[in-house]
Amino acid sequence: MSNILLLDRNIDEAERISSYFEARSYAVIWPKTIADLLYHVVHRDFCLAILDVALSAEDDHRFLDALRKVKGVPILVLGSDTADAEERLNSLRAGAHAYLCRPYSMEECFAQAQALIQAYSPHMQTRKEENSSCKMTVAGRLRISPESRQAFLGEKEIMLTRKEFDLLFAENPNKVFTCDQLYDLLWSEQTAYNVDEVVKAHIKSLRQKLSDDDSVQIKNVWGVGYRFCYNRK
Repeated sequence: MSNILLLDRNIDEAERISSYFEARSYAVIWPKTIADLLYHVVHRDFCLAILDVALSAEDDHRFLDALRKVKGVPILVLGSDTADAEERLNSLRAGAHAYLCRPYSMEECFAQAQALIQAYSPHMQTRKEENSSCKMTVAGRLRISPESRQAFLGEKEIMLTRKEFDLLFAENPNKVFTCDQLYDLLWSEQTAYNVDEVVKAHIKSLRQKLSDDDSVQIKNVWGVGYRFCYNRK
């Protein structure tokens, strides 16, 4: 059964898409949290990603671009019913392969999805065979291999724990994260932990492991949180 990654904040729409595609022998993976999303992107293969344009626009289409580079899957964007040419062009320039405006029928959505899957499946198979552990260059000498959950500085592998890798993989250059935001992003569970101490401990450990190179720095923003800064040499 082929997997489809679905990212849509509209619960009713997402449930309709899931039901329609699953009835036609596709497995729809619909992450409810960022932690779930990161897990599935790292560990699962997809034949297609369906992405709500509103979610994509929130981070200036950075996730859309990263998904295209890391997974190499065709991406179908679900746009707004008031989308203008500039909005559609921004999504396509960021890496979307097709743009479907609301309102649309499930038949049209499914037809668009199948067309993309059929068109890109030979390319995806070739890509997978050529590089089963696709590496994404993040900055300078820092590289991340999400398929094998490895990180490298030059040719040297950095030995990271699961949370340290997730923290590094969830980077968003120059955006300031509070401790609460990082905790929600990577732990996503209700616990009695001291959130500040948990996050600080992982940041400290990650800094130490990245200290041999200045490609990436985790800087304190006093009174707020942390900023990931990348030196793209």
